[in-house]
Amino acid sequence: PKQYFTDNRIVVDNITCGHLNESQYILKNLSVEIPAQCITAIVGSNGAGKSTFMRSLFGLQKIQHGLIKVFGINSQDEFRKLIKICSYVSQQPIADFEMTGLEILNYFGSMYRIPKQSRDKKIIELVKLFHLQKNISNKIASYSGGNLQKIHLAIGLINHPWVLMLDEPTNNLDAISKHEVWSYLQDRSRRDKKTSVVISHDLDCIEKYADHLVVMNDGEVLYQGGIHEFINKASIQTKRSLNNHVQDQQHIGRSSTSH
Repeated sequence: PKQYFTDNRIVVDNITCGHLNESQYILKNLSVEIPAQCITAIVGSNGAGKSTFMRSLFGLQKIQHGLIKVFGINSQDEFRKLIKICSYVSQQPIADFEMTGLEILNYFGSMYRIPKQSRDKKIIELVKLFHLQKNISNKIASYSGGNLQKIHLAIGLINHPWVLMLDEPTNNLDAISKHEVWSYLQDRSRRDKKTSVVISHDLDCIEKYADHLVVMNDGEVLYQGGIHEFINKASIQTKRSLNNHVQDQQHIGRSSTSH
């Protein structure tokens, strides 16, 4: 897939998309640059436009104007090229409940035209990663919410994507499984030099594993940059606010004493 790379970033330039009504859109003149070979977390309150933004990155949400390039590929016009290097895992698991976990992973592996030997090897790796050994031969209908989410994630990883887009990937997972997923994403970026873009509300995991942060609110970007720079900036602002509060209280105390 490297033959498609003319740029190793995700560049979003002044996009508007997602009709709220005739004159309002969910995303408004939004511009973002997401670096490669790291984990970028997208955070924001419900209704901030995070899922619409990610769907536009993958070409599922049409934009009114602007430009999106994923590693040099126009996500709106070059979808066939995009799916060769990119996977998108939506917030809601979608699967044929009459198929077994093994059948569904083989099905998607075949869709990506992965040779059987490579496909079998990848499936074994994913089953081990998500601890699905006891369930993989059972029908999806019998899976718990957590195991269904794990199969959903495994489908997104079956094709070794250079860019992985995940919308709330740790929904329904226990604490241990959440950290295993985030740790795996970190290994992908550090060891395999691959890119992950993750929508999440799990601030503890974001702080521990993410490298880059995009903060959204009401269809706009409030912050984009390093996660640790954001934490340090927030810490400084909190300290300043606290100091101002203490000084105000001291001033009030002096004023009340003088009267």
